[in-house]
Amino acid sequence: MPFVSSLTPELTNKKTGDLIKAADWNTLATEVANLSNSMLGRDGGGVEGDLHVQGALAVDGATMLRQGLTVDGATTLRQELTVAGLARLQGELSVSSNGAIGGSLHVQGEVRVDGAVRAPVFLATSRMIQRMYPSKPLIYEDIFEAFNKGVIAKLGNPQLEADWNVRHTAANPYRLRPLLQLGSPNDSDGNGAVVTVPEGCDTLWLRLHGGGGTVGLKAYYLDGAGEALGHWSGGRRPYQVCPDGSLPDNTGAAESYDHQWLAIPVGRAGKVALISQQSEGYVWYSGVAFSRNPWAHAAQSARGYAVGFNGSRGVSWHSAQYFGDQAGSIAPSKAGVFSFSAQWGSQGSGQGQFIYPAAVASDPNGNVYVTEFEGHRIQKFDSKGAYLSQLGQGKGAGNAQFTNPQGIALDSSGNIYVADYSNNRVQKFNSSGAYLSQWGTLGTASGQFYGPRGIAVDPRRGIVYVTDYHNHRIQLFTEAGSHLATVDIAGMGVYVNNVRQSLKYPAGIALDSQGNVYVAIAENRRVLKFAPTANKSLGVLFNFGGPGSGNGQFADVYEVAVDRNDNVYVVDRGNNRIQVFDSEGNYLTQWGGAKGSEPGQLNSPAGIAFDSADNIYVADWYNHRIQKFSRGGPVLQVPVIPNGRDKLLYLVNAPQLKDETAYDNGLQLTGIRVNGQPVERFLATYDNPFARYWNSRPGCNYNAALVPAEMIPSGARFLSVEIDLSKQADDIKFREVGTHDLDVPLTE
Repeated sequence: MPFVSSLTPELTNKKTGDLIKAADWNTLATEVANLSNSMLGRDGGGVEGDLHVQGALAVDGATMLRQGLTVDGATTLRQELTVAGLARLQGELSVSSNGAIGGSLHVQGEVRVDGAVRAPVFLATSRMIQRMYPSKPLIYEDIFEAFNKGVIAKLGNPQLEADWNVRHTAANPYRLRPLLQLGSPNDSDGNGAVVTVPEGCDTLWLRLHGGGGTVGLKAYYLDGAGEALGHWSGGRRPYQVCPDGSLPDNTGAAESYDHQWLAIPVGRAGKVALISQQSEGYVWYSGVAFSRNPWAHAAQSARGYAVGFNGSRGVSWHSAQYFGDQAGSIAPSKAGVFSFSAQWGSQGSGQGQFIYPAAVASDPNGNVYVTEFEGHRIQKFDSKGAYLSQLGQGKGAGNAQFTNPQGIALDSSGNIYVADYSNNRVQKFNSSGAYLSQWGTLGTASGQFYGPRGIAVDPRRGIVYVTDYHNHRIQLFTEAGSHLATVDIAGMGVYVNNVRQSLKYPAGIALDSQGNVYVAIAENRRVLKFAPTANKSLGVLFNFGGPGSGNGQFADVYEVAVDRNDNVYVVDRGNNRIQVFDSEGNYLTQWGGAKGSEPGQLNSPAGIAFDSADNIYVADWYNHRIQKFSRGGPVLQVPVIPNGRDKLLYLVNAPQLKDETAYDNGLQLTGIRVNGQPVERFLATYDNPFARYWNSRPGCNYNAALVPAEMIPSGARFLSVEIDLSKQADDIKFREVGTHDLDVPLTE
C-alpha cells in the first residue's frame, strides 16, 4: 500500500527558522520511521507511486520503485536500484552496484559507473556535449563574410546553378542562414571549394545545408604533400550528440538537419579542397569555423565510407528509418571476397616507385617481387611494402638487364624466373637476386619466343610454363631451361554460337593445387583450363568467360592467380576489377570496377599474386602502385589524430532500419585487427562507463577496441581496421567509425 502521511498542517508548513515543539519532533520522527518501513524498507517492499526527491538520494539497500523516479540532487547507488518507470536525475549519478530501469533513464549531470546501469534508453546531458563544440574557435557565421575574406573560395569550375551567388544571401536567407553554393552531385578533382585553414588550427568545421543526408565531400590538401583527408558526411542529428562531432544547428529550422556542423580533423594549417562526391543535390555551405581539436578524436560517418574511400563494394549506405541517420552496411565474409588493406608506390624511378608495374610474386617469407614494364627492373619489398632490394642492372640485353619485364615466378628453392618480354628470353636468379642463367631468343622454333608474357613453376614436376604471347602458344621447360613441350593454342580454338574462334595471345598463367594450369587468353577474353599429361604436356579441359562487362565476362583478361582453395582470380583489366571463379569456372564474386586512384580502386590492373598468409597483391598499372587486399571483410580506413595517446576505436551500431523489426543488429564480431595486428576488443554500450563520453541513442551500441599508441604510426592519417565477420549471419549496420583518446579529461 502507498504510504499516507499523518503529519499535521502545522508541522507540514514549517519553514527554515521556525520553532519545532517536542511533540511535533516526535511526530516527525515517527513519520520518518513509518516512511522507511513502508516505502524504502529492506524487506522486499517497494514504492507504489512516483518518488520525487528534491535533494540527494542515496540507496544503500536493494530498492524497487514500481513507477517513476525524479531526483533533483545527486544520486548515489551503493546497492541495487530498480525503477519500473521513467527515471529523471537532475544531478550526478554515481553507481557502485547495479541499476535496472524499466523505462528511459535521463541524466543531466555527470555519470560515474563502477557497476552497471541498464535502461532501454539512456539519455545524458553532461559536459561532453559542450566539449563537442570547439574551444575558442574562429567562426564565420555568415558564409559570405568568409567568402569575401577568401577563407572559402571556389576551386576550379564546379557545376553551379545560375544564381548560386545571390540565391540565399543575408537579404534572402534559407531558414535564417545565408547559403553559398559550391558543388554539384558529382564534381571531379580540382572542382569544388577550397578552404584556408589558419595557423594554430587542426580542425575544420563546416556548416552544411542538408547535413549528412545529402552531402558527401572528398577532402585533400592542395599544398604540401597533398595529403588525402578522406570522404566526409555528417549524419543527420535531429537531437543529441554523436561521436563523429556532427551537430545540428536548429536556429529557425523546422527540420533540425537543415544546417549541420561537421568537423574534419585536418591536422594542420593549409589549403583544403572540398569536392562533392555522390551528393544528392547541390552543395550549400552556411558557415565555416576553425579550432584546435578540443576532444582529440576523429570519426567518419557511415556515408563517408559509402562514397568509395575504402574501395570496398561490400560497404553500402542507406537512410535509417529512425532519427534520419545515414547508416553503413557491412556484409559478412564470403569465400573469395577480398577488401583493401594497404598500398604503396607512386610514379617514378626511385626506390619504392614504379613505372607501370606489370607482375607480382611472393616468396614463403611474405616478401613481394614486382616487375616494372617501363622501369626495366624488379623490386623486392616486405609484406608491408617496405623496400628491400632490386634485381636488374637497368635497361638492356645483357645478363641481369631487362627490357620490359613481365611475368615473374619462384620455384621451391626460392629461385626467381622472369619473362624478359622485349628481349624474348627467360632469366633466372637465385633467392638473393644473383643472376644464374637464361634461355630463349627471338623466333618461332621450340625454345624461342616472340614476347614471353606469363610464367609459372610447378615445383612437384619441376616444370616451368611460359606463355609465348605473339606465337600464340605455351612452352614447357625444365627448371634448367631445357625445352620439354609446346602447346599450340591457336590450333585449338573455341566455339561461340557455333562459330569457331582461333585462340590468340596467351597472357597470364597460374597453377592450382592439383597441377592444373589456367591461362588468360587476351584476344578471346577467356580463361583456358588445362590438365597436365603423362608426357609432360597439357591437355585442355574447358574454357570460361567471353567479352563484356557482366559477371563472368571480361573486357581485357590479363592475369590469373589461384588461392589455396583452388578458386581462380582473373584480372579483368579493361573493367578495372578482379573476378573470382571456382575451379569449374563458375562465377563467385568480384571487387573493384570503379576506375580511380582511391584505396581499393583500380586503373588497368595487371599482375596479381597471393602470399603465404592468403593476402593478395595487385599491380595497379596506371596508378603506379601495388595494392594489398585481405580476406575476411572490409578493411576500413578510419581517421586518427596521432598524438602519442592510446585510442578507443569504436564502431557505432545503427538504430532500427527500414524493413527491420528489431533494434538489435546481432553483432557477432570475432576479432578486430588494426594495421594488420589484433587488438583487445570490448563492448562500450549504454551500460558501460565509456558511455559517459557520448550521448547514447536508442538501439545503438558502441563496439570498441583498445589501440595502443605504439600501434599508430607517426603522422598517420588513417588506421587500417579489419573487422572479422566470419561468424556474422546478417549484415551489420553502423553510423560512425572513429577513434577517441582515452586519457582526455572531461574538463577543459
